[in-house]
Amino acid sequence: MSVAKILEEQSAWLQQAAKTIGLDRPTEAEAGFPEEVRKRRAAQIKARIAALETQREDAAKRFNAAIAEAKQELQQLAAELDLRKAQANEGPTRREGKPAPTKRPKAAAPKATKHRPVRGEQ
Repeated sequence: MSVAKILEEQSAWLQQAAKTIGLDRPTEAEAGFPEEVRKRRAAQIKARIAALETQREDAAKRFNAAIAEAKQELQQLAAELDLRKAQANEGPTRREGKPAPTKRPKAAAPKATKHRPVRGEQ
């Protein structure tokens, strides 16, 4: 088949298609089809929005619970730190199980000895 013949067939087919498209008028049911599709799509979008809002609420609850838990832990740590600071201000504390340290008597001063001069010293 030659290129010229293919182009002629294509041209004839395009003309036939143009006539067919121009003669066919959509029926009332066909004209309403896009509206039905739009309504169906609107319903799908509304359902998706509702699902996303539910997910957002669930995520917000999880975040709020995690934040509350972290705040509670922070309060406990702050209370422990305040308690330790108060104990440190009261004075030294002794650990359980160990006796209190006793004071040792001061060592006696060394006895005086005769000083020998070192070479070069006089």
